[in-house]
Amino acid sequence: MSNLIDPQKIVSPIPTIDIDIIPKIVEAITTDSQHEAIITFNEGGQRRIYAFVCRDHLKVYYWDGIEWHWADQGAPPNGPLHSAGMSVITFREGDKQRIYAFVADYAAGLVANVWDGSKWQWTVLGKPPGIISVWRPSVITYRQAGKQHIYAFTEGHDEGNSVHLCVYYWDGSQWRWTDQGQPPDTTFGSFGCLGPAVTCYDLESHQQSIYVFVEGANHQWYANYWDGSQWHWTKLGIPFAQFVGWVTAVTYQEASKQHIRVFVRDAQSQLYVCEYDGDGWHWADVGNPPASALYMDHGMSTTTYNDGHHQKVYTFVVGTPVVDNLEFPSARSLAVNYWDGSEWHWDDLGVVVVPPNEGSTHWNILGAVSFHELAQERIYAFVVQSDTLALSVNYWDGSNWHWMPLEWSPSHQVEKVPV
Repeated sequence: MSNLIDPQKIVSPIPTIDIDIIPKIVEAITTDSQHEAIITFNEGGQRRIYAFVCRDHLKVYYWDGIEWHWADQGAPPNGPLHSAGMSVITFREGDKQRIYAFVADYAAGLVANVWDGSKWQWTVLGKPPGIISVWRPSVITYRQAGKQHIYAFTEGHDEGNSVHLCVYYWDGSQWRWTDQGQPPDTTFGSFGCLGPAVTCYDLESHQQSIYVFVEGANHQWYANYWDGSQWHWTKLGIPFAQFVGWVTAVTYQEASKQHIRVFVRDAQSQLYVCEYDGDGWHWADVGNPPASALYMDHGMSTTTYNDGHHQKVYTFVVGTPVVDNLEFPSARSLAVNYWDGSEWHWDDLGVVVVPPNEGSTHWNILGAVSFHELAQERIYAFVVQSDTLALSVNYWDGSNWHWMPLEWSPSHQVEKVPV
């Protein structure tokens, strides 16, 4: 990997910065949910769901197989969190399955709340040399030469407010920082790269590759990818419009062939997909939510789902309802775009059903997962209230969609989430 940084040379203790100098735009990052904060986890034959949210503390709502609970995971020893995004993964090492919840903190850099197989603990991972803040982590696991690796991609902002794509990764024996730089023909601009989104792809050589998707300051989309031996940049282009928003990516299997799909939206709330089918990249316009009834301005999340016949791709979006060209900012609605194996469809899942005493505004997509339960494959799409961090979930039971608001109820709180 190029530009390798020796972790022993990282300054200790990690230097902090005055968070007041961070551009105010990052105030919206806490729950913009460009990166997944939902995981599923197997423990003792029991399947669980964990939905993480973050502001000054990291909190998690989880399903133990019987009911929902929530827990306060606290904050690192250096004080309350000032979150600039988060991403969560599970990771198997030996006979233990671990959980890593990565949070980009304005002051401390990258931090992680880790389940090591027996206990939870916080660790401060810091920032690459020359970088004063990291934003919007997007994390993936990757297998190479029989070892499982972790890659946490972030935006890195330097003192000149120039943005770099940076990665903190576990190579199977130690942690390392590296600076991936910028695409060869553009920068990322002062407000970030509108990404990154990351996925893995199996090569014919039986190696895995890593693809990281970002938008440049020229509004072109790029992939920074690992081919098993080195990193490359490639331009995906821009199909029809200027993009201004979220990006998600997923790898899935169709007709015995792997595909990558990257979803982005434009200024007119139109959804586009860029697909890699093994031969090249292809753009397609998949349209607006039902009857153009939703202005997609509150994030999106993509997951796959196997109905027993086909592997489908579902992209959830939250937005402001629009009637007769007028927005209704007092409510938020959820819609889903899905690929059934032959064509694209939109479904309107309705206005977000909120928990008691919660307002109907400021709801954003948190993430979506597929989940096998009671011999049925289900989908759970979580939305989060950006002020209170309350949650509501819309789930597919195999035949219908249902809303289920979740309360931060004291009767369902535990001191720290057990595993």
